[in-house]
Amino acid sequence: MLLASKTVYDVYLGINTFLVCAGTTLLSFQATSSEWEAIKVLNTWLTEILGTSTGKTYRVSIKRIKLRIWLSGGLSRPWIMPSISGLRGEEEWRRSALAMVTSKTGFLQACEVWIEPRVQGDSRIAVAVPADFLLQIERVVGQFARTVKLLCVAPWWSEALRLVEKDSNCRVLAVQDYDALTILAGANNTITNASIVTPLFEEAAAQAALTRSLLALDMKSEELG
Repeated sequence: MLLASKTVYDVYLGINTFLVCAGTTLLSFQATSSEWEAIKVLNTWLTEILGTSTGKTYRVSIKRIKLRIWLSGGLSRPWIMPSISGLRGEEEWRRSALAMVTSKTGFLQACEVWIEPRVQGDSRIAVAVPADFLLQIERVVGQFARTVKLLCVAPWWSEALRLVEKDSNCRVLAVQDYDALTILAGANNTITNASIVTPLFEEAAAQAALTRSLLALDMKSEELG
């Protein structure tokens, strides 16, 4: 398989799914039994198309490929960090967020937290991702450091948010992927409510969760992004 030098390859990693796209072209799709199997499939896919970092040849048409890794909602769970009096600097914000992970996301394992840059308003979106899972991503991609340029590791729903952030009429963004439904709500480019339903096994459960969230926010389906 020959890869194009100017194309960005998007990899989706979820609790039950692995897929790769180049633009709108699906290159690989595989159902997985867990996120750890998805990591193994990523390693296999990279090995098949690139060879190993210690191999004599690379089965590519270029020296490096560009890769973006998108995490499912079940692996990158958001919540709203309220303004907390007395916090000084980003490290204190991060420590405070780490203390909230279990109560806000349900994760019991050690996690890394990402917090959006401070903008207007007092609240900020925080995201928790299992630390061991991120470490495995780094190890797998690190094996191919000579041929892979990793552009980002980010929540899949964050790309959807980026695409609608300039739409002033969008008050609610609902992003359903293979294992979660992520709901973000707000106004004037400020997210004031973030919730997630995971694991998600069927369409009916997603629709019911979305209906409950809209009712709680006193909104209608027409306001969805």
